[in-house]
Amino acid sequence: MITRVTAILVLALLSSCAAPGAYPSLAKRSFEKPQLVSPEVPPPPLPPSDPALLGRIADALKQARDGVPEFEAALPAAKQAATRASGAAPESDAWIQGQLMVTRLERTAGAARDALAALDDERRFLDQRPGSPDIPVLQSAIAEVEAIDARQSQAIGALLAFLR
Repeated sequence: MITRVTAILVLALLSSCAAPGAYPSLAKRSFEKPQLVSPEVPPPPLPPSDPALLGRIADALKQARDGVPEFEAALPAAKQAATRASGAAPESDAWIQGQLMVTRLERTAGAARDALAALDDERRFLDQRPGSPDIPVLQSAIAEVEAIDARQSQAIGALLAFLR
């Protein structure tokens, strides 16, 4: 029995040997060999600052800053009207007057929101130009206008709470 198994194994092993012929080499091909390290190329110089962009950033920042006094001037009247309307029934004269004054106040906050939208457009513009030296200026302007907008939105939200 063992001789039969041995004979079958020998025949199976011999049948797997290939006939002589021209087969591809198993040596490494040229693209598989390690490549020579190329000398480091210095990074391209940063693009110059864009004066037109800096002007648009400055204009948006000025717009937001100029809107603050108008907002601050309208805030006391809106607070007074909202306070009077706090206990009034919806659609009463005091409630309507409070809504109107808060709406006027919201309109004065539009300068900061418009400036923030303009700065967001500039951010999208700079996202396509990585490495611009103007990015820190834009980020600083966005942070300042966001702070203005947050203060104004908080004041408006507090007044709207009186009207609910």
